[in-house]
Amino acid sequence: LPQAQAGQLRKDRAEFDRQVTQLVGDRLVESFALIGIDYAAAGLFDVARVAFENAVALQPNDGRWVYLEAANAQARKDNAVATTLYQRAVSLLPDYLPARLSLARLYLAANDVAAARKLLDDWLARHQDQAAPYALRAQVALTAKDYRTALADVDAALKLQPQATSLYELRAKAAEGAGDTAAAQAARARIGKGVVAFFDPIAQGQFDLAGTSAAPDGPAGKVPATPADPFVADLEAATRSVAVADFAKARASLDDAL
Repeated sequence: LPQAQAGQLRKDRAEFDRQVTQLVGDRLVESFALIGIDYAAAGLFDVARVAFENAVALQPNDGRWVYLEAANAQARKDNAVATTLYQRAVSLLPDYLPARLSLARLYLAANDVAAARKLLDDWLARHQDQAAPYALRAQVALTAKDYRTALADVDAALKLQPQATSLYELRAKAAEGAGDTAAAQAARARIGKGVVAFFDPIAQGQFDLAGTSAAPDGPAGKVPATPADPFVADLEAATRSVAVADFAKARASLDDAL
């Protein structure tokens, strides 16, 4: 690990060890989740797994911890376990988009197009304000050779997030499949590097399994998992703490940043 990251991880683990025997209830569970996120950010997914499993064992019906355990399982490339955990996370957090997107991607990777499509259809029937589910449903439609739906969905995604210029590659494939050579060529000419962005306040981009998580209202692209700037690191630590409602720790991180 980079020296700065290793030092921060040692500091966080020492603080965890100092407090864990004194904590109960929500604070204890949140501490397991936060130290798990720290280990996951460092790529130490097996150690993170223990922390997340402890959090889930203490609060099995809190979808936040189930989601973190699922993302960590996927990071370990244990997709069977990840799928089961994401299914539970979606049932507990039906309006949490990152969990639904992650599960849909795993379904698509397993060639279960119908299951992936249903997850996204259910979301888009209720929410039409984010590009990511449209973009993923376009991929699902392309896999099913439903080129008309793929074109409509990629256009909807681009309307919501025009900076996601990598989507033009998907549009080109859909247009080509539909037999529109001119539209395919026009789309290829516009292919760029911008990716679809969405915010994952629970995991804070520490897994970034699809390379598409981003800070709210920020630029499309990948959230740095290990910022070199201590100020940025403190701000991200504060945001992670807020996500699990540990406001005391969030304030301490903000004090460090200032």
